[in-house]
Amino acid sequence: MDLVKEYNRIVCESLCDKPGEIRSYPVRITGTDYKPGMPVIEKIEEVLQLASKMT
Repeated sequence: MDLVKEYNRIVCESLCDKPGEIRSYPVRITGTDYKPGMPVIEKIEEVLQLASKMT
């Protein structure tokens, strides 16, 4: 998880409010009615664990 946060910090440094942190507020996609769901830390960790087993 720390490595993913560090990648996010580097990539989003000038684009995000809090680069390297998991989003804790709702967002919208400009030009659409779509509203992405809030991230769930447990699900993110689960996906990262599954991904690490694939390598």
